[in-house]
Amino acid sequence: MRDPWAEEAMRHIDYDIARRYRGVGSWSLWSEIGCTIVATRAATFDQLTNHYLADHPDATVLHVGCGMDSRVFRVDPPADVQWFDVDYPDVIDLRRQLYPERGAYHLVGARLEDLRWLDEVPRDRTGLFIAEGVLHYLSETEVKALLNAVVAHFPGGQVIFDICNPWIVKRAGSNVGGTGATYKWGLDGSPGHQAA
Repeated sequence: MRDPWAEEAMRHIDYDIARRYRGVGSWSLWSEIGCTIVATRAATFDQLTNHYLADHPDATVLHVGCGMDSRVFRVDPPADVQWFDVDYPDVIDLRRQLYPERGAYHLVGARLEDLRWLDEVPRDRTGLFIAEGVLHYLSETEVKALLNAVVAHFPGGQVIFDICNPWIVKRAGSNVGGTGATYKWGLDGSPGHQAA
C-alpha cells in the first residue's frame, strides 16, 4: 500500500518504531507481520469508505481514533463530503503540523469517551463512522455509549470498525507495544460473548 502522506509525516517524527516490538522476538519478522496486517486493514477500510462515498457523495465521515492515519488524503473524498478526524488533542495538534489543510476537512481534539465533541459534527447528513484499531482501547460501556451516540446523531448511515478477540485483549496486558495503553474490550465469534 503506497501512502506518500504517511511517508512524509514519518520523516518529521522522531519515533523509534522498533521499540514497539522489542521483547516479542525478531524485529524484522514482527515488523513485516505488523506492517502487513496494518496495511491490509487500512486498505480494506479505504475500500469500504470509497464504496460508501460512491453511493453517498455528500455524507459526513466521522473517523474516530484517527491517529496519524492519512485516510482522508488517500481516499480524497468528493468535495461535498464533510470529513471529521477525531483523536486526543496532542494527536490533532501533530496532524495540523504534518498534514496539509483541505476543504471540508475538520480536526477535533478530544477524548472519545467525552461525547461532547460530537456536538461539533453536523447531524443533517447521512454518516459514515470509521473506528480502525481503536475500540479495543475503550471499555464495553464506553463502546456502547459511543456507538449509541453516533447512531442517534445521524439520520442514517454505516458503521465500520474492527475489534480484537478476547484472547488478544488478555494477552496484550496494560502496556500495549510499550506505549502504556491498555486493551479493555473484545469480541469473539460466539453470539453474546464479550470480554472486558
